[in-house]
Order: sequence, then structure tokens, then C-alpha cells
Amino acid sequence: MNTPESSPSVDAMNDQSQSGPAPPKRIRLSLACNQCRKRKVRCDAQTPKCRNCVLRGDNCETSDPRRPDGPAVRKWATKDGMFPGEQRANRASSISERSASGSMMSIQFDPAMSNASEATQQADQQQPSPGGKHVTWVTRAYMENARNQDTPSGDQVHDSPDVVVNVDESSHRVKYMGGSSLQCLCVFVDLYLGRKGQPPMSNRFRWGMQHVEEFNLPLSFHLPDLPPIPTLEPAIRAFFERIYPLFPVVEQATLMTDIVRLTELQSASVSGLQGAISHSDVATLAIIYSVISIGNDEHERGITDFGSSFLKGAYTLVGHLLSAPYLGSVQALLILAIALRGRGKEGQAWHLLGQAIRISHSLGLHRHISSQTGGDLPMGSSPGYRMNHELHSRLWWSCYALEKLMELETGRPPAISDNDCDQPLPRIDSQGTPDYFGMWASLARVLGQISEHLYRRKASSSYMLMQETSRLDQALLDWAKALPEGMKPGHEVFVDYDEQQPSYHQHIASFLSLHYYQAQITLFRASLIFPEKSYANEVKKHGTKLPHSLRLLQNQNICIGAARSIIKQVLELADHDIQSIIFTTTQPFLAAIVLALNILKNPQKRMGRSDMELVITGTEYTRDHYQRIGQHEEFIRAASELPEKLTAALEGITSPRERPSVTSQDIRTPPSAEASMSPGLMSMGIDPFSQAEAVFDPFQDLPLDEFWSMIGGDFVINGGNDQNTFF
Repeated sequence: MNTPESSPSVDAMNDQSQSGPAPPKRIRLSLACNQCRKRKVRCDAQTPKCRNCVLRGDNCETSDPRRPDGPAVRKWATKDGMFPGEQRANRASSISERSASGSMMSIQFDPAMSNASEATQQADQQQPSPGGKHVTWVTRAYMENARNQDTPSGDQVHDSPDVVVNVDESSHRVKYMGGSSLQCLCVFVDLYLGRKGQPPMSNRFRWGMQHVEEFNLPLSFHLPDLPPIPTLEPAIRAFFERIYPLFPVVEQATLMTDIVRLTELQSASVSGLQGAISHSDVATLAIIYSVISIGNDEHERGITDFGSSFLKGAYTLVGHLLSAPYLGSVQALLILAIALRGRGKEGQAWHLLGQAIRISHSLGLHRHISSQTGGDLPMGSSPGYRMNHELHSRLWWSCYALEKLMELETGRPPAISDNDCDQPLPRIDSQGTPDYFGMWASLARVLGQISEHLYRRKASSSYMLMQETSRLDQALLDWAKALPEGMKPGHEVFVDYDEQQPSYHQHIASFLSLHYYQAQITLFRASLIFPEKSYANEVKKHGTKLPHSLRLLQNQNICIGAARSIIKQVLELADHDIQSIIFTTTQPFLAAIVLALNILKNPQKRMGRSDMELVITGTEYTRDHYQRIGQHEEFIRAASELPEKLTAALEGITSPRERPSVTSQDIRTPPSAEASMSPGLMSMGIDPFSQAEAVFDPFQDLPLDEFWSMIGGDFVINGGNDQNTFF
């Protein structure tokens, strides 16, 4: 293969770029849908439903006349007549499978690539841009790993692994996930599994979409009456002891006063609470319902029917909250979003949180409002505004922290920009206990910067990527260093027998640690998915200009170590029966995927056996949690099959030759342990092949920066007699 410098196609490309862009070729569709083929009309092949079928109201299904019983392949063309990421020698595209059963499916597609001017390209380095000439580093890494003679068939190739859209057969049920999401990382696991003939994992995420994104409500619903205050006290106490330190958005004294008032109105009404409240009480009632739901689930350590009834009651009031967009509506929407997220309804939480942020913007919660005379508050402020001024700050930063966390997990663009807000971070008077809210909000700021600088902006070079990685890594280290003892990441969970000292800070400390490790994994993901040698060579090349080049060389090990720490920590929490709605499966499942990817890339490493055990226990924990929250069985099965796929993929990689013993004595594995181990990992012996051969990376020695420039623009690779065009 010719290098980019020696390829004659490069000169041709340069000549073409100097003379201006070539005229667009005629776009040709590869396969029309059944209805358009039947009517003999032109089909635009849009997914999930073509325009003709949308207008006629027909079911848009596509089948191949040459293979009536096989899956259909629908391809959409770019303006050069090719498909995104397609090679002319061997056409392969991402697909959208359509079956008569109406099953849901997952589509990967590439965002539109426009011919940007040089000024636009320079602007892309400074600000996010959905278009532009440069593709993201996630796509570059995937293409670098995929471009070899062992590339899987077209139905397993993803044009852009940093953009995933889950859809079903309708034209409206579409959900997007971005490059920092767990699903996009699974695409890289699919790449290695596909080379060993294993089916992909990422396309089965579609089965989890309905549970996450939807919340079923009856068409007519009666608001539940408030129970007696003694019955509510355990739930309210659990909320303020265990959730309020992270989300201090409502005061306990105010809440109890409102509960007493509404209970009295309820008792005086023949029809109960339904006929007693007025429109002005809606926000207050939604807050109370949501607090009861969260607190009861927190107190009972699981999802309860009692909590579900009040959660539904709060959700039925959402329309009323939006019709009166004031401070109470922001509080109610945010607490309701927290409740939904605790039940695995992250998609619903994202939508309600967005509404809360928009209302917050309209109220000016994102701004530090001061008077023109130098006072703390504007002139003419009412007593209520003065009393709630600190609440405004806490409410805004609670919205901010939750959105930045969910932005990192989903890869979706945020509603909050740091450039638009100057609200100072308040310090919570916690009477001698640590300032948990300040720690959490400070970490959330770093999470937001990771999303913005590494996933929403398109770095123009590998140097910019590594420079930003180093800067954000230092920000994470500074955050961890500033934490008090007992709160730093890596702390051990302990049994707390002191009844005078509440044990809630253990689950909060673990919450912060898990998201710190999640931030490290997301930050260092490039070192994990790029071939090791090319990444290391690139760091060394820029070593004198990078402030922490030695730590950059350790990024992959830090990423893997963070994954191990996550699984160990959640298992410790489970062993000590420390549960909370603030914990989700995102972190342990992410850790299992990272370790699985490391095992597939480096099956000969001695830590593979222990990592496989962590993958097994991590997926078991994930499976149990998904079952508790009622996730789709097909999605749970997909998550549970990860260890089996690893075992099948690793069969035959290792050889029966014995590896030199690590001690002077033989170390034997008990038969019971061998039964649950991968055969490839049990043997612990390998052929003398290089790491590049083990993971099928023939481009391991090619400098990463050459791939960067080669894939980032309109570069054409000379591949024999044919030309393989990338974007």
C-alpha cells in the first residue's frame, strides 16, 4: 500500500482542490422500497420511511427481489454518488433492516459532509459544527481499525460510529445517540467480534429504547390523595438525607408546610385532593408527589407500587407545569426528571430536564443578577425574590449538573452553554458535613468540557486532541485532589455501625467516584480505540509540546484501570447492600464494555483472566439491575451475552504452548473456575505473534497523524487499480 506522500492519487486530489470542487455526480439509489417499486415511481430511500410512503400512508418496507427471504439493504447516496465510507472496490454500507414482523432496528449514518472553506475549517477548530470537512476522532479510530482485509461484511460496517439512531418501522420513533455514548463504544466491540464471526451487540440496543424513552400513562387518571403525614415521614426523611445533598432544589420546611396545607384541603373536600386544589397548587403538588416517589423508593431500596402511583400523579401534571412556567415548575420538572432517571427512564428525564432548563433561562436563573447600585439584588425586589435568591442558584446548578452528566452519557447536544451563564456556585451550609453539592457541580463542569471539547468539536489534528485530553485530565486530577479524605476516588466501602453519623455519605462518595471514573474512560477513549503503537508514536512525536506526555502514554492503562475500579466499587456497594436511585447501570456496563474491548485487543495479557471475571460479574450486576427496573428482555439478554461472545471470539487465538510461569511453583486454576473461564484465557499460552497480528491491525505501524490527515478530508487512497474514497 502506498503511503499518502507517495500515492499518485494525492497529487490528483491536490490538483482537483486547486481547480475547485468537481461537479456533483448524479445520485443513484441502490434499492427502492416495495411500494415505490410496485407503483414504478422514484423512491428517495429515506429512512425509516421514504417520502412517497409518508404521503400515501403506506408501510415502507424494502426487500431484495433477488433475495426475497433475506434482509433488505437500503443505502443512501452522498453527492459524489458513493455512500458514506464506501470503498469503490468493495461496496459496503450501513443498513437498515426491515422485516414484516415490525421489529425495531438500529441505523448508523454519517452526518452531512460539506465542502467547507478554509475559514470555516479554522472556525471548526474553535467552535462546534455539525458540518465541516473534518470527521470526528471516533470515526477516524473506527475506520483505522476497520480498514484491512478482514473487514466484516457490509451489514456489520458502520459508516460513522459516533452517530447512532435507534428507530422502529414508523417514521416518527427515532432516537439519536452521540459519540460519547455507551452504544457508540459498542460499535468498536462489534468490529472485533465480527472478525471472529460473532453477531454484533450495538444493534440490539434498539430493544431498550422503548423503556428508556417512553412513560405509559392512562388516558384518564385520578390524582392520588396524600397519605397521613406519619406515613410520609420515612419517604420524606430518605429524600432529604440521601438525595437533597446532591440536588438541593426544595426546602424541607417549605415542603412540610405545603403538605400540611394540602392535607387539610383534602380532608375538607368531599372528592378528596382532586377537587380541593386550584391551578396555583399544581406545581406544589407535583413537587410533593415526586419527592414521595423518590423518597419511598429510596427508603424501600427498590421500585415500589406506592412510589409508582405518585410518580404517575406527578407526570399527569406536566402539561399544567408548562402552562405556568415559573420557579415552581422548574423545581417540579427537575425532581420529576430525577425520579424517572432512577427508574431507568433516562430518555424521559432528558426531555423534562430540557423543559426545566428552558424555563430557567426565561426566569434568568442562569445569570447572576445584581443591582445597578452595587447591591446583591436588583432594586425593587420583592421579599419573596430576596428569600429565593440562593435557591435560584442551587436550582440552576442542579439543572446544570444533571444535564452535563446526561450529555456525556447520551452524546446529545446540551441546552446549557457555559458562555451564557455567570451564576456563581453557592456553598451549602451543611453543618459540618462535606459540601457534596459543590463537589458534584464542580465535577459536572469538567464533564461538560469533556463533551464539548472532545465530542462536539471536531479537532483538526491529533495534536489538538491530545492537548485537550491532557488539559481535561489535569482538571479531573485537580478536582479529585481537592476532595476531603474519605471522598476521594478509590475509597473503600465500609460497614457503618455508628447510628449518630448517618451513612448516606458513603453512597454519595461512591456516586462521585463512579462518575469520576466514567469521565476518565470517556476522556481517554481515544487511547483505547486507536491502535496502541500509532497512538504512542503520535504522543512521542509531540512529546516536547505536550505538557504531560508521559501520562498521555499511560492513558489506555488509566482507562482500563478506571473500568476495573467501577466494577469493583459497584460490587462492594452490592455486598454492603448500599443502594440508591442515583445509581444507574451506565457505569458498570460501560466498564464491562471497556474491559471486553481490552481483552479482544490483547488476549495474550496475563490480566485477561481477572478482567474476564470482572466482565462476568459486571454484566451480572447490570442484568440484575435491568430486571429490577423492568427493561426489555431482549436488551437484558444482549447485555448478559457479552461474556459468551468474548469466549467464542477468543477460541483459537491462543495456543497450547505453555507460557513461562510467573512464579517458581505451578499455579493451577480450580476446575470450577475453569468451567466459567474462556478457553482462550484458561490456557494462558500464546504463539510468538505480535500484538498487531493478534488483533488483526495491519496498520499498527502507520503513524496516527497520517491516518488523521488521510481520513480527515477528501483524500483518496490508492488501493490497486481502484480508488477508495473516504468522505
